Amino acid sequence: MKYGWTVEQLIIGAKAGRASILVVLEAPSGARRRERFAASSGSPREAVGELARHLAYRADVDGVRPRLRVREERSGDLIERPDLARAFERALEAAADDD
Repeated sequence: MKYGWTVEQLIIGAKAGRASILVVLEAPSGARRRERFAASSGSPREAVGELARHLAYRADVDGVRPRLRVREERSGDLIERPDLARAFERALEAAADDD
C-alpha cells in the first residue's frame, strides 16, 4: 500500500530559456500540494525526464495517478501532451528501478 504523494498533473512552461514545471501532487487523503521545478533544459521532453529522476529519489513520492495530465503552456494556452505523460511515466519507472 502506498502512503505518499502521487503526481497528478504537470504544467510545463518556459522561464528564462529553461523549462519550468508546476507539479501537482495528491495525498491519499485528497489533499493537494503544488511545487515548482526549474529544469536545466529548455526542452519539455528532457525536462520531464529530469523531473522524473528527481522525484524517483524522493521518499515522499509514490508514483503517478492513473490519469496523469501533462499540459504545456504555449502563447497563453494549455495544450494537452499525452506523449510527455507517457515519457514521464517511463522515466519515473526507469529511475525507480535504478534505486
